[in-house]
Amino acid sequence: MEQECIVCRYSVAYIDFTVPLTHAVRIYTIRCPRCGNYKMELLPPHPMEPSRVLPKEFTSELIPYFIGYTREQTILKNDVDIKYSDISNIAEYILRQSPKTVSEKIDKLIINISRISKYYGDLIEFNPEVNYPLGYCKNTDEVVKIIEYLTTTKRQYLKTVGSGVSLMVDGWDRIHDLSKVPLHSTQVFIAMWFDPTMDKIYKKIEDAVWEAGYKPIRVDRAHFTGDINDKIIAEIRKSKFLIADYTGQRHGVYYEAGYAKGMGLEVISSCNENDKQNLHFDTSHQNHIIWKTDDELHDKLLDRILAIIGQGPEKRP
Repeated sequence: MEQECIVCRYSVAYIDFTVPLTHAVRIYTIRCPRCGNYKMELLPPHPMEPSRVLPKEFTSELIPYFIGYTREQTILKNDVDIKYSDISNIAEYILRQSPKTVSEKIDKLIINISRISKYYGDLIEFNPEVNYPLGYCKNTDEVVKIIEYLTTTKRQYLKTVGSGVSLMVDGWDRIHDLSKVPLHSTQVFIAMWFDPTMDKIYKKIEDAVWEAGYKPIRVDRAHFTGDINDKIIAEIRKSKFLIADYTGQRHGVYYEAGYAKGMGLEVISSCNENDKQNLHFDTSHQNHIIWKTDDELHDKLLDRILAIIGQGPEKRP
């Protein structure tokens, strides 16, 4: 039924819910022009607060980033199905990966406008009240100011015609700059749980990377004394692609894989079969390599690298 969105409060949204047999949660289906299309499990409202549906994690800080994230996933045609038990982890993930500075929001807005545009010069309808989440903006006023900047700065990124916007040559150039991948790099960044129980698994990943003709690199937080985040980002930026093994569900792996995807790098994902049910909502739809043994991971990973990336030139020293 059409009603006010329970998350972004947009006045015309499609909201429906079903009640599983357990009756512990309601599964809300949301199709909103502002925050996109997704499903979310929530507890039934308390009788004393019938209008309060969202859990405590949905703070005033989180909500603009949450609706930016769900709108972006809708543009990318990624299914978002949020389990109630995952909400705390999801909130933490979204707060961490969302653009915070004005410059980051400008880049995100340009990227999402390019994703909606069908061709150079395409004029897309842009209602600030509906589309401020494209830049992860806090409200209509913020996106209006950003649009004003993008249309009046010396490098004209956008032009406006009536209620529409069109990405200009400088805008497409910015997209190109943001998506630059080190084409000639042979380095592969490995994101995984650095625990002694995973040493044998890392060895098999390392073997597969070398056999495919690439040079593996990992940054172990436990043995690094400098600014670990700067080191990780620097090495990801130098890499041709990234391998993310989610076994152990480490937040750092999700962050590093998300950063690599934002750069436009290919991310090859894997997870132990016994842990696949714990994969976070934002990666569960991906084509993970699900493995039972270290040898199976090696063989599947080598095949995936050769199929997606191709044979590299490196020889193991």
